[in-house]
Amino acid sequence: MSREKEDTLLYSNAVKLDFIPLYDVAFDSRFQIRIGLEYEKYISKNSSSTCYLDAGLYDRYDFIKYYGFFSQNQGMYSIQQRVSVTGFHLLPGYNYYFYTFRRNQNRRFFSSAVLDFGYYHKILSSLNTLTSVTEGNRYSQMKFGAGIGLGFKNSFGKHLFYELKTSMFAKLYNYISESGRNSIRSLDAQWTSPNYNFWWISNIKIGYAF
Repeated sequence: MSREKEDTLLYSNAVKLDFIPLYDVAFDSRFQIRIGLEYEKYISKNSSSTCYLDAGLYDRYDFIKYYGFFSQNQGMYSIQQRVSVTGFHLLPGYNYYFYTFRRNQNRRFFSSAVLDFGYYHKILSSLNTLTSVTEGNRYSQMKFGAGIGLGFKNSFGKHLFYELKTSMFAKLYNYISESGRNSIRSLDAQWTSPNYNFWWISNIKIGYAF
C-alpha cells in the first residue's frame, strides 16, 4: 500500500460541504436559500465526533383565497397571504469506522449516532384587499430528535474525499410557541412520517481533511 493512499488518515480534522441542500435550493418545488456544513474531529483511527449545521430559508410561498363571489354588498375580495420559514438544524454526532478496505484504507464504512436540534421561525403576513389592512403573525418551533446512521467515505486526493450518509431519526421533544398551531415537518428531510414523529435524512458531502 502506498503512503499516498494513507495520507487522509493522518489528518485529525475535516470540513465538509453537503450537496443535498444545494440540490434542494436549485431543484425543489419550494423556494429555499440554505446551506449544509459539517466539521469532523477524529478521536482515534476508527472514531470521530461531528457537528453538522443546516441553516437558512426553508420555505417561502404566497397563498390567495377569494371571497364574496355571491355577495351583492361587498363584492369580490381576497386575502393574500405570504408565508416564510427560516431556521436551522444542528446535528452533533459520533462516527465509528467499522470496516476498512484492505487495498485502500481511505475507503471505509462507518455507523453513526446522531442528535437533531431543529428550530423554525414561521412568519405569516396577510393582506385583506377589501379593507387594505395587513396583519402579521409569527411563531416558533423547537424539535429534538435522535437517530442512527450508516455511511461510506472515500478519498480521491491527498486532502479531498467524498462521503455518503443516510440517517433515520425519531422525535423526542417538540415545542410550539403558540397554541393551536400545526407542527412543521422536518424541512431538511427527504422523508417524514405522516405524524412527523420520524424522519429520514441523506447527505452527499465533499470534504477537505487537514
